Amino acid sequence: MNSSTKIALVITLLDAMGIGLIMPVLPTLLREFIASEDIANHFGVLLALYALMQVIFAPWLGKMSDRFGRRPVLLLSLIGASLDYLLLAFSSALWMLYLG
Repeated sequence: MNSSTKIALVITLLDAMGIGLIMPVLPTLLREFIASEDIANHFGVLLALYALMQVIFAPWLGKMSDRFGRRPVLLLSLIGASLDYLLLAFSSALWMLYLG
């Protein structure tokens, strides 16, 4: 396995860990902003938005990685995901959860 493949695997692992860590915490974050009976609806919408953003931005990121190389795009994506997780962790309003 070459070094580029190893780096891509590590980045993918870190991203998957971030997703795995935020999903169990998200209902607790939602409880701070909305009533208990609406948590499942908002959780579902947030998950759907996450999937929708992946569908929308995956082709664009693929084009950018063809243009600039895989490593810079993967690293920039990982930095963006890290900033997103920080926004989720320190959100003070429901709209911030949706933005993240």
